[in-house]
Amino acid sequence: MKEIAVIAYGKNYAEFIKGCLEVYLGHQAELHAYSADDVDQMAFIQEKFIAISGFTVFKRVYEKIRETSTLQVMRFTLSREQTDMLKALPEGEKILLVNIDYRKCMEVITQIYEAGYRNLDLIPYFGDEDTRDKRIKTAITPNEMQLMPPGMETIINFGERVLDVESVVELAEKMGIEGVFNSDDARRARNNVMVTSGGIAKLLGENEKLLDQIKALVEMMEDGIILTDLTSQVYLANEKAKAMLRNRSQVIEGFGIPDILPELKLGSDAMSKNQKETEKIVAIEGVNLVIKVSPLYSDQVKRGNIITLRSFDELEERQHSIRSKLSGGRHEAKYVFKDIKGESAIIKEAVSSAVRIAKTDASVLITGESGTGKEVFAQSIHNDSRRNKYSFVALNCSAIPENLLESEMFGYEEGAFTGAKKGGKAGLFEIAHKGTIFLDEIGEMPIALQSKLLRVLEEKKVSRIGSLKLIDVDTRVIAATNRDLKEMIQEKKMREDLFYRLNVLPLEIPSLKKRKEDIPLLLRHFMGIMSSEWQYSPKALEKLCGYSWPGNVRELRNTAEFLSSLGKAFIEEKDLPSYIVYNKETSEIQDLIQLPNRERGSNLAFLMREGRRFEMLEAILVVLSSEKGSGQRWGRNKLEDALNQHSFDFTETEIRNGLRLLSEMGYIKSAKGRGGSRITAAGQGLLTDIAILKSMMG
Repeated sequence: MKEIAVIAYGKNYAEFIKGCLEVYLGHQAELHAYSADDVDQMAFIQEKFIAISGFTVFKRVYEKIRETSTLQVMRFTLSREQTDMLKALPEGEKILLVNIDYRKCMEVITQIYEAGYRNLDLIPYFGDEDTRDKRIKTAITPNEMQLMPPGMETIINFGERVLDVESVVELAEKMGIEGVFNSDDARRARNNVMVTSGGIAKLLGENEKLLDQIKALVEMMEDGIILTDLTSQVYLANEKAKAMLRNRSQVIEGFGIPDILPELKLGSDAMSKNQKETEKIVAIEGVNLVIKVSPLYSDQVKRGNIITLRSFDELEERQHSIRSKLSGGRHEAKYVFKDIKGESAIIKEAVSSAVRIAKTDASVLITGESGTGKEVFAQSIHNDSRRNKYSFVALNCSAIPENLLESEMFGYEEGAFTGAKKGGKAGLFEIAHKGTIFLDEIGEMPIALQSKLLRVLEEKKVSRIGSLKLIDVDTRVIAATNRDLKEMIQEKKMREDLFYRLNVLPLEIPSLKKRKEDIPLLLRHFMGIMSSEWQYSPKALEKLCGYSWPGNVRELRNTAEFLSSLGKAFIEEKDLPSYIVYNKETSEIQDLIQLPNRERGSNLAFLMREGRRFEMLEAILVVLSSEKGSGQRWGRNKLEDALNQHSFDFTETEIRNGLRLLSEMGYIKSAKGRGGSRITAAGQGLLTDIAILKSMMG
């Protein structure tokens, strides 16, 4: 025979519940009554089925309940005999309803009113003598005489409430027991029940098909949903709600909201028919939930409440997704700290500092030369921070015209200015809410806009152009610059207060010339990215490591792409760009190119771009020039032999590519087929410019 453990706080009450249940289930189950103290002495509750009297008892014994056990919270109501005892009470008289707490008082009052005794003015009393109206001389109680206040002239103790039949049926269904009302005693007990809670059927009506549809709909909803009656007792909860509250209670149905969510204080106004929607944020076991309570009506009569539970973090993620879609792009950080390559002590220290910075939430100012990887560091900080689930929004302050920069940063309302989009536009600070905004080249921001940025950083609110509404933003700011901001402060081009507001966590990125030992490693890294592989001659590697790299890692990567395009497995000094061979910084080369003679400047620019073939192109032109007077055309094979005689070691492919390039630029003229090639006047001019360039570069 199946066994049921009946558990209440006290042994007498447990025996009372057991006796009520035996009327319905005694012929098919064996019942055992336990007090909470009895359960404390057990290793665990042996019975598979457990009938429990309420939430306080559940909290006391839940550690002793097996995972395989089936739990039923018993509910209680009034019998006809009990309500008949109220008939003698005068209409309109104030009467104390005495019970153990406010919620239990309201539960009994609701049941009395549902039984038809709405003419009684029942006042809850649960032991608070300071607020009791001493003029009231009549009291009723469900067997809580120990709480009865002094001075009562009329007292009605209608005894313990009887079991709600619906909770008995629910337990029987869980046990697989049928024929609960087959016995005469069970039928008499059922008929004696004057008021039943009715569960969700009471809340929403008796249409069984509709109830099934509502249950299915509630289960499909993304939010946690709980339905309660007027006394705040739970009758329906979807799986999402149960999961959210699992740390507080493994079972929700049958318990009262004041037990499960005391923060809501729902019991204090549960009886109000005009209760408006309320919403608050409640922290449960460290997780913030947004909980909304709405009144539930059926046939224009309030039946209970609908409680919606939503994860605050999930709401933020939904808003983040919406912001990203509205912005028309993906704002993501793709780099992480492992993408920053280098074994030098100086770059390792920079990475270590950035890792520490990522764990905080203060503003960051990254300084460093152009091409050092400031945005790579900014993205890595974002991805290693608590904000990594949200947007990383990058804005180059020098790339957007001054008159558009403000609207990009802070957004605008419809009609704010000529050309404003219909419906307005969210600014980048809004899009970066909960995430990070990266303000590159912050030194280029106009001084007037710096004031507005400072206000946003201090107040954490933005106002769109054309609107007075303030929008809360929780955005971390990482700024970057290659300029000396302190010098700009002296020049009145940078606000000093903004500088200190941004420079809370300074981070300096070393230039490549300060970590030249990382150059071979970086080149190998870029080889892997480009699916290329090559070796260097000692002289070529010496030139690469000796170059000053004014463009830093960005320039080194460009050089790696340049070398990859050669398709060679072994890189020699002659394959390198000429400015690296001659160790001239790009800025100096540009000065050489800006010559008064336009054609000459064009020639020099061409030579700098084709630096790897500097010597080869010169050699081809020298050979062709030496025979110009005879008008002889040279084929590739003959040209290769002539170059070899001059101790030049170029492959046939290199010579062919060189001839094609010189022909495309107009420095030589190549005939089709076996017609060969000859130098042009432009080619003679290029030879002259090569000589000038060599002399200028030393």
